[in-house]
Amino acid sequence: MSFSNEKALGFAVKSSEINKNEHTGFVLQAFVKKWKVNDVHTEFVFQVFANKWFVLITQYGRVPNLYAVRFDLQRSESIPIINNPELHISIPVTINCAFGADKDEVRSGIQYLVNKSKLNRCPQEFIISLGLKEINGSNLNEVAKILDEIIT
Repeated sequence: MSFSNEKALGFAVKSSEINKNEHTGFVLQAFVKKWKVNDVHTEFVFQVFANKWFVLITQYGRVPNLYAVRFDLQRSESIPIINNPELHISIPVTINCAFGADKDEVRSGIQYLVNKSKLNRCPQEFIISLGLKEINGSNLNEVAKILDEIIT
């Protein structure tokens, strides 16, 4: 099984970031990098699996929580995502906490990232860990921009 179709996955990596298991032929696509979000070191891990994406965003150096995010409507390429604040309708998702403290501000942050970043291009569902020391608009805007660099 090989993942080479960038459009289907919505994820592009450099050839140096692709690891192929010689026994199974499975191509593992992962992105791991540190950025500064409002002058705080933040680690990003983005991993594509056959049926899900895994996203880790942490300023704590550990996994503070895990949320499963499922889209309530099937995404269609023929229906554009409207990026106009006056006309914007939030993308309907179901968010379930699988690990860690379930906090409303983390859920709101995840919903914001789905609406404002390319996370909404995920073909099915994704698992996310959002561990920001301060969840506010400026931090979430920076995180959304970084996710847009990672996800093509």
